[in-house]
Amino acid sequence: LQQELASQKKKSAAEIAKLRGEIDTLRALLRHYVEEIDRLNKENEQFIEEFVSGQSIRAVQSRGV
Repeated sequence: LQQELASQKKKSAAEIAKLRGEIDTLRALLRHYVEEIDRLNKENEQFIEEFVSGQSIRAVQSRGV
C-alpha cells in the first residue's frame, strides 16, 4: 500500500510539473496576444487619426479656403 501511495505521489508530482509548464506556456501566449492586440490598437488609432486629419484637410480644400 505504501509503495502504491509513493508511486501515485510521484505520478501526481510529475503531472503537476507538466501542468505548471503548460500554464507557463499559456501565460506567455496570452502575454504575446495582449501585446499584439495593444500594438494593433495603437496602429488602428494612428490610422483613424490620419484618416480624420485627411478628411479635414480635404474638406477645407474643397471649400476653397
